[in-house]
Amino acid sequence: MPTTAIDASPPRQDVGAGLAITLSPLKWAPATRAALHRVIAAHGVASPGYDAARAPYAVFDWDNTCIMGDAEETLLRYMVDRFALRMTPAAFSRAIRNRVPPGPLHGLRRDGAAGPVEFDDLAADLDDDYAELAGCYGIPAPPESWARLGNDPAFLSFRAKLLATYDAINDTYGETLGYRWIVWLFAGHTPESLAALAHASNAWHLGAAIAEVGMETPASRPGRAGLVRHTAFQCLRLTPEMADLHRVLMANGIEVHVCSASIEELIAAFATDRAYGYGLPRENIIGVRTAMVEGAYSIEDRGDWPLTYAAGKVEALNRTLVARKGFGPLMVFGDSNGDYDMMSAFADTRLSLFVNRLPGGNAGRLCREAAETIGTEAPRYVLQGRHEATGEWRPHEETIVFGDREPRLTGK
Repeated sequence: MPTTAIDASPPRQDVGAGLAITLSPLKWAPATRAALHRVIAAHGVASPGYDAARAPYAVFDWDNTCIMGDAEETLLRYMVDRFALRMTPAAFSRAIRNRVPPGPLHGLRRDGAAGPVEFDDLAADLDDDYAELAGCYGIPAPPESWARLGNDPAFLSFRAKLLATYDAINDTYGETLGYRWIVWLFAGHTPESLAALAHASNAWHLGAAIAEVGMETPASRPGRAGLVRHTAFQCLRLTPEMADLHRVLMANGIEVHVCSASIEELIAAFATDRAYGYGLPRENIIGVRTAMVEGAYSIEDRGDWPLTYAAGKVEALNRTLVARKGFGPLMVFGDSNGDYDMMSAFADTRLSLFVNRLPGGNAGRLCREAAETIGTEAPRYVLQGRHEATGEWRPHEETIVFGDREPRLTGK
């Protein structure tokens, strides 16, 4: 149960021009809220020619869009902190090596050694740590043993090196491999056990401070890779503005769907639960799907389903919603280059909203376009700012990133 609740009461019944109900002001940037109202009025249930049989729809990314934080990365850290993985040592060894080329990894920090860290060295150390922990605590570790983990050098080494390896794979080979690699670490879990773990992770993180959390390999256990240091950004917060937007869209005859690069059942556990304030239909959640073996997740892809990241999101939407309805989304919401494709690919899309994380690349280009059209009558892209140290939105397009004090409109 979340400790920071979103008001799940029915949306406000204020009637605006052409709207069944309107968005609460909350912490919306006023120009962004106005742009949303115009599109809803032009295409919603009160608009001329509205056809419920061909209802328009909006598509949302989930992580860092509907919430602040990444539910899957947060769950990974929660699972690792409690040694709640469910693979045998042999299966874990296969999972961490799956499709990762041998060679140096970028972005890793370690003490007392120069030069890059070789993936093979990290993998060997992780094998040793995992096997020792599995033998000592079992798979998964029972709750009564969790307090002992923090004093175990094998666990401290395992946690620092596993989480550092995940970030380094993203830095070295890109998020297409990184997003697959994190999913493989959940192999052995069933949808039911993963959902239970996700709810526990959500409850813990919603009550925890937003902070950078440091970890390092103990000096007594350098292994082949040496003493690795890692810093994780600990943050999970609900976003009442998005929960309100979902309800307002549906009340105005516009369907709400989610397309995420995280495991589909994980996002469904969050997005469909009214206790968090969202309560979306399960069938409206699209995410990463893996092959199942004896009812549990595996390290194999589903051959009939794309990785729902970047262009894979467009493919998934084309194969589901577009194929069924015959047209693309009216609005799309995201935060990163992983959402760029679905935010720009569909001719039917009238408005795309970036939760402003100051991205570079193609997403940064669209954010600059959004910045140049703030307050215009029909912008194609709009921005919504947030304050990362508080986990809340700001009533402006500019964002204050964690560790900074000054708001910024676009990335450098």
